[in-house]
Amino acid sequence: MADATDRTCVYGLRNQTRALAALAGESERNIFLIGTLGLASAADNELHVVEYLEDRAALAHVVFRHPQEIHAIASCAAPDARNIVATSYNVVGERSHRMRSTLWRLDDAVLENVAGQNGAVNLDLEPLVNLEDKFSKTGICEVLFNPAGSTSKVVGRDTSQLAIYSLSEGLSTAVMGASIAVSSDPLAAPIHAACWNPHSVGPTLAVTHGSALSLADLRSASLVATHADLHGGATPLRSVDFNPNKPYQVCTGGDDGSVRFWDLRNGAVPLLTLPGAHSHWTTRAQYNRFHDQLVLSASTDHSVAVNSISSISSQPLAMTGGGGGSGGGAASDTDDEGGAASPASGRSGGDAVLADGPVLSLDHHEDSVYGLAWSAADPWVFCTSSYDGRIVVHTVPSAIKYKIMGL
Repeated sequence: MADATDRTCVYGLRNQTRALAALAGESERNIFLIGTLGLASAADNELHVVEYLEDRAALAHVVFRHPQEIHAIASCAAPDARNIVATSYNVVGERSHRMRSTLWRLDDAVLENVAGQNGAVNLDLEPLVNLEDKFSKTGICEVLFNPAGSTSKVVGRDTSQLAIYSLSEGLSTAVMGASIAVSSDPLAAPIHAACWNPHSVGPTLAVTHGSALSLADLRSASLVATHADLHGGATPLRSVDFNPNKPYQVCTGGDDGSVRFWDLRNGAVPLLTLPGAHSHWTTRAQYNRFHDQLVLSASTDHSVAVNSISSISSQPLAMTGGGGGSGGGAASDTDDEGGAASPASGRSGGDAVLADGPVLSLDHHEDSVYGLAWSAADPWVFCTSSYDGRIVVHTVPSAIKYKIMGL
């Protein structure tokens, strides 16, 4: 189903979902991976590969069988290994359950022609290697690939530790090396989210646990810093992401409904706070990989927001033909659209301003939104998923695009 006005396409799953990722190594097509969370029958879970066909404003899909309910998906960023994905899933036994993580290979012939598969289902994933998790009481909850595209190492995390794995050239073996304890306190809050730094400078990983943000270095296999209670009031942090264009800058989303932006060299005061992004928990926040003026955020209030952070971006609009944004210490000009729920139509003009704050609010979901991802191929395409299995692929409206591009 497509809406020709804003080129929004909707796709439905039979089961619930929490796991969504873009196919990170794909530079030409808009492909997303979605994992199901069918609690009634673990055998009925699936990995859906969905491609947005921009010329037709339509979706194509194929479906792979998956053995258990999927809690997290990761995708290799290397173009020659774009068909390598990792899933973290719940293995339920008679008396216990634990998480497990596996690297899989998707059939490259299928991936190359998703639209030509006519909605094929019950395809088989090729298992490559299970990540060793004997060190963990809970099992590996999430896998992180190097965003630079290297396949020599991956990181797995459980609820309290980070484990570093060395991969063989054919990705058939994974040898666990060092592990990094995020907290030695058994009563400490569990890890909510982790992100691998795309830059060669600064800490390798950022990890949220409880209300704190910790920074880890893989070279020394140690924590290098911890910033406590970033959002105040012991607010749990559920999301963290690195700015792809500015080293040391991250964003966090918390249970206060806000999205906040930080310079890791000075974590005492945020660079910018978007306090009204959502009315309930912020579950995810992610920078646009091409234009860091835009940040997506999602929430348990069912909403998705496209936010502008122009004033602290790598190219503030005041420098590219637009105006300055508010917050972050930048000068603010008058703007009719600041914080508006929908963008104005038409081209922005050289003197237009894209103020800091939500510039587009989307209400296509009727349940908590846990998944979101920008396309790895097109800066203006993104996908969101809600717990009830509703998948929506969106495009950024032209009015916002023109402002970002300074037209």
